[in-house]
Amino acid sequence: MKLEIIEGCLNYSFTVDGNNIYNIDKKKLKQIALDIIDKLDRNDLYKEFANTIYIIGKMPDRDESYISDESCISIVELKDKLVKFVCNNKLEQTYIDSKPIENFKTDDIKDIWKEIILSYCSNEQILDILQNLVIDVGESKNLGHCTVCGDTTYSYVIKI
Repeated sequence: MKLEIIEGCLNYSFTVDGNNIYNIDKKKLKQIALDIIDKLDRNDLYKEFANTIYIIGKMPDRDESYISDESCISIVELKDKLVKFVCNNKLEQTYIDSKPIENFKTDDIKDIWKEIILSYCSNEQILDILQNLVIDVGESKNLGHCTVCGDTTYSYVIKI
């Protein structure tokens, strides 16, 4: 399976094996996301998991007990876990039940991420996650310059 994004000033396409990704049902999108997560190495896993929490998480009310003075916080509450992405001018850190993500095994992080995909995400959130994964960890290729404005057009590809 090949996921590809072509991005330029006048065009944008996101396809799976040549088919528009926006025409694919939610169950299939979830499976694609799960398959990509399985392929990630530990470094990409940390970064992309944090991106997911930042994108899909909710900004909690300031009176919540688990909030301190962080300048940016995004929360995903699962039935038995609290996942939190925090950033301020000094650091970015992802926590699972108040423990830094680095304290978890790769497979544990993948399992939690899969749980988030399967039980928490809307179709639009899955599309956002997939787009970030393809652009961030996929193979990029310069396709040339737009004949209208001169901007560069890129292709990003992940093969599963």
